[in-house]
Amino acid sequence: MLLARAAPHALRLATAAAATATAAAACVSEASSSNRRPDDQQTATAVSELHNSVKQMRGWEAMERFYGSAERILIGYLGMSADKDRRLNPQAAEGLIAKTLAYRDEHDLDRQDVLRDIESARCRSHWPYAFADAAPDGSPVEVCRLSRLSVPRILADFPEDEVVDFFALWCEQTLRLYGAGVRAGRGTKGSYHVYDCRDVRWKTLLYDVRTHWATVRRVINVGQSHWPDLSNKYFVIHAPYMATFLWKVVTPLINEHTRHKVSFDGGVPAELLQAVGGEEAVERMLECSPHVTRRASDGQQQFAG
Repeated sequence: MLLARAAPHALRLATAAAATATAAAACVSEASSSNRRPDDQQTATAVSELHNSVKQMRGWEAMERFYGSAERILIGYLGMSADKDRRLNPQAAEGLIAKTLAYRDEHDLDRQDVLRDIESARCRSHWPYAFADAAPDGSPVEVCRLSRLSVPRILADFPEDEVVDFFALWCEQTLRLYGAGVRAGRGTKGSYHVYDCRDVRWKTLLYDVRTHWATVRRVINVGQSHWPDLSNKYFVIHAPYMATFLWKVVTPLINEHTRHKVSFDGGVPAELLQAVGGEEAVERMLECSPHVTRRASDGQQQFAG
């Protein structure tokens, strides 16, 4: 069983130290800004003002339906547009929402069957991600086999615009799954993202990220700009110390709020077990096959070796 494979003691110490450092940095940031956070009344007033400004915008009704709640959208954009002292700015948030609605319209993101378009996309076979079963609270669960991720291969076979558009569809499907949980009243808190680090060639991955920095930045920016605060937690599992080097490289691209959601573990942390429903649920999640290379003529999936 995967969970029974204990990481070496030194590895656990290294990853624990990395996780502790990340948590400490988050605590310092949280403590320094705690006195500047808007209170509930200020947030409610900003949410109401923003809602009145955007509810007649073209595309708003569809986006609200997909989220399952207007409040999650509004709070997400208010957080993204807040200043360094965390003062809420409904006018700035309105501008960001307008840009997102224009982006959604340009890329036809209100389409009905997003998953069908994902699975039929040309670059799907290069995308080592899969959606596992939803968590008990209805939250989407996404798993990535990092060892299967090859940025040069993707960009060698497909134009950058096509790859970015595919990523937008992936984010949209995450939103649809999240919204389904909200509408079902299951108390979903946001999506869980799991990055499995087994068998990763870290020097190669670090080199690839640095070499294709502009594309990596563009992809991350699309997700943060148009699906803000949709995620609840990022779990980097089976992570050696080298994983923290990659994190340091990409950290400048990640907004502060998201950084505090990322954790590293040399195995599978108890928090992940609790989030997705126990050891068997994690086992099923890790057995997802996000590395389909093509679909054979008889309809059977064929997998990379």
